Amino acid sequence: AELLASLHNLEGQSFRVERIPMPPFTWGGPNGFIPYSYTNSLICNNKVLVPVYGFADLDTQALAIYADLMPDYEIYGIDSNFIIEWWGAVHCVTNLHFAENPLVVLHQPLTDALPNSNFSVRFRVNPGFEDIAASVLYRNVTDTDFNEAICCFQNGIWQTTLPTTTEDLLYYIDAVALSGETEFPARYPENAPEACCLVSVSGTSNSHDIISTDIRMYNYPNPFNPSTVIAFSAYGVKQLRIRIYNLKGQIVKEMQCDTENTGHDGSVVWDGTDRYGRALPGGVYYIQLLKGDLPLLQKKCVLLK
Repeated sequence: AELLASLHNLEGQSFRVERIPMPPFTWGGPNGFIPYSYTNSLICNNKVLVPVYGFADLDTQALAIYADLMPDYEIYGIDSNFIIEWWGAVHCVTNLHFAENPLVVLHQPLTDALPNSNFSVRFRVNPGFEDIAASVLYRNVTDTDFNEAICCFQNGIWQTTLPTTTEDLLYYIDAVALSGETEFPARYPENAPEACCLVSVSGTSNSHDIISTDIRMYNYPNPFNPSTVIAFSAYGVKQLRIRIYNLKGQIVKEMQCDTENTGHDGSVVWDGTDRYGRALPGGVYYIQLLKGDLPLLQKKCVLLK
């Protein structure tokens, strides 16, 4: 507050600093902790949309401060309990979402199918651009290359039918919209093809398709600084490896898991560095356990700096 009060804008005017209450710090949510704040508001069209969280006295006090400071504006409280768990509130979602990726693929992943039967992949792509195309990329878990199935659009739904198979199948959705000369891509899952939807084909008898259901993974400590132990248990499963993803879905680290001499239990240590040994910034990361290229489990962790 003292630093802000000492600064000036380009016209040489000093800033007037006003205090506003801060809700309590809370561990939890998908990113490890919830940064409640009333300052993440949106000012638009003579209105102020202020995030509120159900802290009765604090919410009321925050709205009153906005009303006192901005008497010519209409003040509205917006329930932001869900979006604040993703480290943003009213201002963030209106300024960042469409800047990075204006398309959202809405899809209920397929989980199982009968052998030698066709099945359809159906999804929506929002918002509705006039010029848009979508396809499904798929492969058997024993293959390395993806095949492409072009999707058709009818009655607001994108759809394609995949060919028959007797093996478990991996797939992801790829969509792109064209607005003027700008292309806007979107994928489901967002970090595909590193992560894919897995369809289990019942009746599969090949040994490489049989994955133990008794698979566990956790890391400790979590949150951590500077390192964490990633422990796993996967009875009868070999060729295991660990991948670390950042929030953008980018692979930042990959580690092999030697289970040949340790039975079915094992562990690796991640020291918070990337694949080049450089220290990563603090934040949320995802740990993924794989058998070859087949994802088995994924856990979230928080690196503190």
